[in-house]
Amino acid sequence: MMKWISACLLFAVAAPAGAAGHDVEDLLLHMRNAYKMVKSATFTATSHIGASEFVNSFSFKSPSKIRLEITSPKTPAFKSPLIKVSDGASIWMKLPNAPSATRMSYSIDNFENSLPVNLECFCFWDYDRQLSTARGKNMEHSTFKIFKDQPWNGKNWIVLEETASQQKIVVKYYVDPKSSLIWRTVVRADGSAKDTEDSQITKMDTAAHVADSLFTKPK
Repeated sequence: MMKWISACLLFAVAAPAGAAGHDVEDLLLHMRNAYKMVKSATFTATSHIGASEFVNSFSFKSPSKIRLEITSPKTPAFKSPLIKVSDGASIWMKLPNAPSATRMSYSIDNFENSLPVNLECFCFWDYDRQLSTARGKNMEHSTFKIFKDQPWNGKNWIVLEETASQQKIVVKYYVDPKSSLIWRTVVRADGSAKDTEDSQITKMDTAAHVADSLFTKPK
């Protein structure tokens, strides 16, 4: 990953931003508005974290109805999916092979905790916090660069590179120039050339009809 980015730097349009320059703030605003417009969606993300691979299938209905089924084809313990469901008031989680689901109160943090995905999925319901440099938001202390016309998967992308110094990580978000939605998130430790996480959207329907019956306690 880093090798081909380094090779392309001479041809990339880089826009360093202090905490966040005008170009970065403009891009983040377009991204927040794009996610805000999505009222229901289905999408699937495949995540490679270390040696593990996870397939994450989501159904979403704004603002906080979310259903996630996680499988891991290379993990023997995943003989059935891990299911996590929010109806906006409660969260139900059923572990693989568990006889029943457990309940907790809904919060964004409770739903996102320990999931093998990143902003390519979180932003559907958490765009205001995740994609903002305002005080108290998740990008408040980050610095950024923008790389335009970056090739991946047969097309060119806007890559927003975030250096989060407090977490000591560098994250690259592959943003579709037309929709302003993220399709890929790549994470590495700051100062390292090795990626630790690569999460990619493989299917997305932002006009899907999603039935309310999906957001109930899994059986």
